[in-house]
Amino acid sequence: MKTQLLIICLFFLGISAVKADKILADMDFSNGEWVMVGVPLHNYQLLPVQQEMGTFICKDVAFMQDIQKVWDFEYTNEDKCDYHYTLKFYQNKELKRTVTLNLHCGYVTSEGLSYFFDPVLFNRFKAVSKPVDWSRINFEDQEVLKKAITRLSKAKDIYWYEDVKPYLYKGFVMMSFNNLPWDANQDSLQKTVEAAIKAQVNSSDFYVFQKGYQVDNDLMYVSYQVNCNENIAKKMDKMSNMITSWKPHMTKGEVLRVVAIGVDEERYGKIMSGNE
Repeated sequence: MKTQLLIICLFFLGISAVKADKILADMDFSNGEWVMVGVPLHNYQLLPVQQEMGTFICKDVAFMQDIQKVWDFEYTNEDKCDYHYTLKFYQNKELKRTVTLNLHCGYVTSEGLSYFFDPVLFNRFKAVSKPVDWSRINFEDQEVLKKAITRLSKAKDIYWYEDVKPYLYKGFVMMSFNNLPWDANQDSLQKTVEAAIKAQVNSSDFYVFQKGYQVDNDLMYVSYQVNCNENIAKKMDKMSNMITSWKPHMTKGEVLRVVAIGVDEERYGKIMSGNE
């Protein structure tokens, strides 16, 4: 199985994507319902625009299509400053892309690569966005968390800050792929990993989530979190690139926190009680 997975991965990595400076070029804004959410991040050089705009939401697809065309940036490795904003792009409520912005040093980071970004471009968001509520929600019971994920995911205009599908499974294992070409096709790699796991465990009852991504000295390093229940993990023990054994998402006395965009405490109570 180790040899099989390695051969398949090398095949797909050979079809590497050519680096494109249009960082949103691969997103199909004409298909489905698209929403963009901007969330301010803590920064030691806070800017007035963060206080002015706060957390905002944009549903203007024409605007997204426009920035897709004009966001054509030059690559930079000068990305050591903290970020001011994260932009989340959702298609049919599913998180598709996260882009982070530094509005002081002037760069944008997407898919592990950073590009020069003129902070003046951020001012365009003011005309197409409006403020939106968000909540940090703590859970001490994973079954309650699963219930919340199911109900809030069905509710109108609620978006998860991060992918919460992993918490629909009891735990996870980690896999790592190192020293790959910097422009290796990530979609092909993930599909290869998923196919290899499915063949190994003879089941589709798992969820693969890209956990880490780094480009260093023209080499790419990718790690995946494979979310599953313990019985599935036991069948993966002999697979290549495994770097951890199965771990539960929650242990007794532990708290898990998730962030939901578009809901405040009052609305959360109504949804969970079945009154919305």
